[in-house]
Amino acid sequence: MRELNIEQQVPLNVLPEYVPEGRSTTDADRTGSDTAGRNNISPENLTARDLAIAAAFKMPDAAIRLIDFFFTEDDRSFIEKYTGKEIPASEIDEEYRKSAFSRGVISKVDPEGERYTLNDFYGMLDVFSVSQTYKYHTLSRSTRKELDDWYFGQYMQGLDPDLTKRPTADRVLSLEEMEEFIDGLKRPLFWSFCDCKSLSGDCGLPSHTCISYAPGINSFAARGCSEEITAEEAKEIVRKADKAGLVHTVSDHGICNCCDDCCYLFRGQKVRNSVGFWPASPHIIEFDAKKCVACGKCLTRCHFKVFAMEASAGNSAATSTTAPAGSSAATSTTAAPASRNATSAPAKRTLALTRANCIGCGLCANTCPTGALKLGNRIGYEEL
Repeated sequence: MRELNIEQQVPLNVLPEYVPEGRSTTDADRTGSDTAGRNNISPENLTARDLAIAAAFKMPDAAIRLIDFFFTEDDRSFIEKYTGKEIPASEIDEEYRKSAFSRGVISKVDPEGERYTLNDFYGMLDVFSVSQTYKYHTLSRSTRKELDDWYFGQYMQGLDPDLTKRPTADRVLSLEEMEEFIDGLKRPLFWSFCDCKSLSGDCGLPSHTCISYAPGINSFAARGCSEEITAEEAKEIVRKADKAGLVHTVSDHGICNCCDDCCYLFRGQKVRNSVGFWPASPHIIEFDAKKCVACGKCLTRCHFKVFAMEASAGNSAATSTTAPAGSSAATSTTAAPASRNATSAPAKRTLALTRANCIGCGLCANTCPTGALKLGNRIGYEEL
């Protein structure tokens, strides 16, 4: 099987076609800083044409000053001509059509690609950030955060406001469940950059981690932003993502391997206060204090502040207690190794759990060296 690099920086199928004026193509430059001139226009220098195109494409204030960053002159003319219209493919230059479709400027109306329509900025931005990852990350972190905040707000507005209902069918799965799920898929699989991480990700974790299996007419696969992979390759990607500390979720459209900093699902979960309910999670962590050696690996694996290590002075005798099954906390106390020149009693390390924060991903359990942590069934969980 070929080597699969989930930490790759530039999409396999997309060339870094754009380098802003005055910038190099070194890796050090990819942290991004907004470019001068027409790529970053001050409000007073926006023309009436700029504002009309921005309005037609429903660009937020955060993006209007970057209108020349996102759109070529051909894009601008095309938007002016075809706003509010369906466009026969025969009217679009073939090379421009391929470029505009891959960047998310236009979308197909029919599976045959005989008719197209203009996207809006919300429909374009995630496609652009994935297909033009290199270019997008020449923007400064502050600008990307501003765009991401707007995009996340639009995403949240599109969810059902009824907090008693799950707004999407996304589910959290453990690594073992995810491998079994992939084995059961009998559809083509496609590998791409994560749009959440492309939009917001400065967390340092891998971003070439998303797998889709619903290649619709306007999907990343259709736009050339992803590549087809085998089931075995998909499982290898998931294993690598798990090792890197990414959480696995599935939906009707694909598999996401992400984190709480970037993932729109888990960011939305915080807003809706829906841990365990949405994204749906049938599991919750269970803890056997007698097996715990207080090594702290679970703290480094968990994204959701389930674990805390407490230190206190005491004698070298280890004690342990286990909280009741429904409790939000449990502790294990293990004596830390005494210093060779110690003159006082050694410190003890106590692992405390806040189970109410647990999403049931299993990242802690699958690396616990003593088996003190395992996934159990979440009480009151209802299947989708």
